[in-house]
Amino acid sequence: VGLYQSEIDVATNKGWSVSGCRVLVEAETATVGQYALIDGVISKCVYVADTPQDWGQRLFVGPMMEDSNGKYMLQWGGNGTATGITATDIGTGLANTNSLLAMNLQSTDGTSTIWDALAEFRSTYGDRWFIPSRSEGVEDHKQGMGEIWTSSEYDSSQAYRTFDYGSKYTSVSKTKGYRAYAFTYV
Repeated sequence: VGLYQSEIDVATNKGWSVSGCRVLVEAETATVGQYALIDGVISKCVYVADTPQDWGQRLFVGPMMEDSNGKYMLQWGGNGTATGITATDIGTGLANTNSLLAMNLQSTDGTSTIWDALAEFRSTYGDRWFIPSRSEGVEDHKQGMGEIWTSSEYDSSQAYRTFDYGSKYTSVSKTKGYRAYAFTYV
C-alpha cells in the first residue's frame, strides 16, 4: 500500500510506471481509498471520522515495516512482559506506540521486532508514524491488508493482530512473525 517517495522518484526517473498508485489528493480532504503524500510517503486513507477528533480526522496506512536486512515477518517483542499497553480504540495507536518504543522490547531469537523496524522508519520520516491499535488495524482490513500486528497488547505473552475475512482480530503469541505497517493521522 505505502510507497516511499524515493521509490516513486527512481521509478519515474527510469520511465517505469508505479503500479497500484492512484491520483494523489490532499491528505486533509482524502476519502477512504484515496492516496496522499505524507512526509514523503504515499499513504492510503483507510478511515475518516465523522467529525475532527483530538488525534485528527483521517487515518492513513503507509509502507510495510521491515528491518535493516529486509525481513518483514517480525516478532512483536517483549514475550513474558506485561506492558500494560492495552488500549484498542481508534485514536490510541500513536500513544500505544510511543509507550512501547520507550520499553525497548526484545525478540526471543535476537532478531528485530516491529518496534525496531518502526524506530528506524521514524528516524527518516518522523515521529507521527505508529503501529495501529486493534481498532485502527480493523479499519485498515476493510481495505484488505492481510494479517498485521497491532500496538494493542492482550497479555504478557500475546498481542492482537488483525486479519481479513470480515475485519477480525485475535490475540497471538508475541513470538510469531507477522507484518506491520506504519500508520499516521491527519
